[in-house]
Amino acid sequence: MKKRIVSLLFAILFVISPFTLTAFAADSSQDSAVADIYLCSNWSGLPSLGHVWIYIENTSDKSLTVGKYTLPAGEGVSVGTFALTRDDGAGVYYNIEAYCGNKYNMDTFIYLKKSINKSQLDSISNKILSHNFWDPIIFNCAEFAAGCWNAAGGSFIFPVTVFPVFTRIQIKAHSYGSDKKMFYPDRENVYKQRGSGSSAYLEVVSDGSVDSVPG
Repeated sequence: MKKRIVSLLFAILFVISPFTLTAFAADSSQDSAVADIYLCSNWSGLPSLGHVWIYIENTSDKSLTVGKYTLPAGEGVSVGTFALTRDDGAGVYYNIEAYCGNKYNMDTFIYLKKSINKSQLDSISNKILSHNFWDPIIFNCAEFAAGCWNAAGGSFIFPVTVFPVFTRIQIKAHSYGSDKKMFYPDRENVYKQRGSGSSAYLEVVSDGSVDSVPG
């Protein structure tokens, strides 16, 4: 009787083990890093100015979706919020920092970096899609970038508003870098996000939005 029970248990394990291994593999893939996120700060020299943004680099072998932007493998996209300094209205912009930074030889910026998985990237994308606005007091570039960084979990940056320099101070309180080179996107891949949530879409920016260095 005991032998029959043992044999039955082995038979059950044999049947369900492929499904168990498949499920485990699927869960493991969710935990695998697919990108690196950078919290970046460029300082113009005055405490009331400067700019903070995020830069996401695809480290996987497949295209990823960042907000409404399709990010090819091996490339990166910068995402930040602007208003008065860009000609296409207030809100979220894609690749302003990456394009203008490369075009105008932006001075070295500082950054924090962490690796993220697909689930964390989705959380960041949700933040981007729901945040297509800007004001100087509460919802400025520093609040947006810190919110995206915090959406991935891990090290927390307090989303201090009004003065981006306070975010810069927090970045400097950690082990930060200053040697990153952002991917240089084509001009037609610099976008303004229109709308928010599921109705959001991208529109190529006008020349007035790419005529100066951010910050």
